[in-house]
Amino acid sequence: MTLLIFALVVILLMAFGFPIFMALFCGSLSYMLLNGINMVIAVKQMISGVNSFILLAVPLFILAAQVMNGTNITKRLFDFSDKLVGHIPGGLSHVNILSSVIFSGMSGSAIADTAGIGHMAAESMIKKGFGKPYSAALTIASATIGPIIPPSIPMVIYAALSGASLGKLFLGGIIPGLLMAALLMLYCFGVAVKRKHPRSVKPSFRELFLALRGAFLPLMTPVILLTGIYTGIFTPTEAAAVATLYALIIALLTERDIKLKDLIGIGHKVVVSTGTIMIIIAAAQLFSWIIAREQIPKILTEWVIGANLSRGQVLLVLNIILLIFGCLFDTNTILLVFVPLMIPLLGPLGIDLVHFGVILCVNLMIGLCTPPFGMALFLISGLVKVGIMDILKELWPMLIALLAVLMMITWLPGLVLWLPGYY
Repeated sequence: MTLLIFALVVILLMAFGFPIFMALFCGSLSYMLLNGINMVIAVKQMISGVNSFILLAVPLFILAAQVMNGTNITKRLFDFSDKLVGHIPGGLSHVNILSSVIFSGMSGSAIADTAGIGHMAAESMIKKGFGKPYSAALTIASATIGPIIPPSIPMVIYAALSGASLGKLFLGGIIPGLLMAALLMLYCFGVAVKRKHPRSVKPSFRELFLALRGAFLPLMTPVILLTGIYTGIFTPTEAAAVATLYALIIALLTERDIKLKDLIGIGHKVVVSTGTIMIIIAAAQLFSWIIAREQIPKILTEWVIGANLSRGQVLLVLNIILLIFGCLFDTNTILLVFVPLMIPLLGPLGIDLVHFGVILCVNLMIGLCTPPFGMALFLISGLVKVGIMDILKELWPMLIALLAVLMMITWLPGLVLWLPGYY
């Protein structure tokens, strides 16, 4: 009975638009009061949820992304991408995708990519005559690559929840991220030929070299991070600190287009974003403790095993569930509320935590593009002033391309696990 009341409180508060952390906390509090559980346990569980060395990477990667977006670094990366692929049929559509791939190695956030370099790419495409709906659709589709190619904030949170190796998760996302970019570029090529999209003049070697020189230091960010992690010089969490320090050095000493006073505003954004994530994690930890206390993961595991579902069937069901959840909930809610229920299913079925982690992240990123809760969808709609339905008309073929990658990495685990095998 108390479990039913607990579930009803959480569902009703979420339905009435309460913040997710309030719904989880109030539901958990009602359960503990009805069962006469000491409130000290609630405090201990919430503290344990955020007392994680891995989670230190979250504010650091957010800070690195904010510094990059607040300086001329983003423009340099965009200009380099333009010189590299802007002359291919499709022009700026390929630049949009490539710049997202490059920026993904610095931010770890699809929303940061959409608001920063993605917005710049969309505006450039619109000025060249690509059309607002197509430009907006491609921007959010390419932004999904951000948290797949390392670093990745969702992967950091998943690693803290599951105990999976964050270094292996980072490496596991590289091939799927590049596949997403390749399929999107292939689609854009076909659209460009059909619609006769404009493209840039092929640059001279000197122009390409100058663009590379301007973008060289930012381009070294993912190289430094992956080399440091792979060689054991620093941990993935320490890599976040390195990325932040490197971004600050570039911004303050090289670009010189950001002042110390600007860092106060950036710091405020980081504190707000981090605080939002951490308070949800704390409430979700208490929620997960109650779920574990009621042995719900054990019951689900026994049911799945009793149903004689194969590994592939379980992964298919989990994909469908995650895609549906992605339409209804934000990324943090899915990660912190539903994933703890799924993780116990993996071990008995021989599903690798790293493999599932990358599958999960791809699902979550697709969810950012789909209504009614697609955060990236609504963000780009507001930034470029175009209707949601107009964007969706252009977006659905791109979503098919992303779903194709999801199916590939689900049924071909080697695409995810090959690189982590060398870590």
